[in-house]
Amino acid sequence: MLPVEDVLIQKIDTKIRRHDNADTRKKKELLIKELEWCNEHARDLTNTANVLYAKYVSGEKFAARELGKYDSYCMNGVGGLSV
Repeated sequence: MLPVEDVLIQKIDTKIRRHDNADTRKKKELLIKELEWCNEHARDLTNTANVLYAKYVSGEKFAARELGKYDSYCMNGVGGLSV
């Protein structure tokens, strides 16, 4: 979970409408399922994000840090973020 500035947040219309083509319907159905999954697992996602963040800011070692996986992408101002 990353902090995002409010100006970057956009509403997504997931309501399936009569005029939606098959591709749009499939995308909306997938978005609905993904949102349901995130809501069902919100506590675990939040806890994992908090633990990972605490490890990152403390300098503690963890698998992704050892690989350098997130250093150049997630924490260098991507999407207006700076840590």
